[in-house]
Amino acid sequence: MISVATGIARILKMEGIEWVSTFPVCRVNNSLGEENIPMIMMRDDRYAVALADGYSRVTAGKEIGVCTVQGGVNAAGIQVAYAGLAQA
Repeated sequence: MISVATGIARILKMEGIEWVSTFPVCRVNNSLGEENIPMIMMRDDRYAVALADGYSRVTAGKEIGVCTVQGGVNAAGIQVAYAGLAQA
């Protein structure tokens, strides 16, 4: 049995995702590395969302921008990312 994080990383790889923007603290990051998916580390979760959104927009939706944000108990990442997620 594989972990959820590994499953997510494998699906992203199968879908041809070339990179993921992320904040360094995310449970999926190790699995992304194991699947050789490059990560662009951002200083804040909101910037990770903005980068993924901007990438999708400049490619006119032909490419999908993917990001991960910090989640879980006491994790402010998802709260910080709300505005960017709403815009995307």
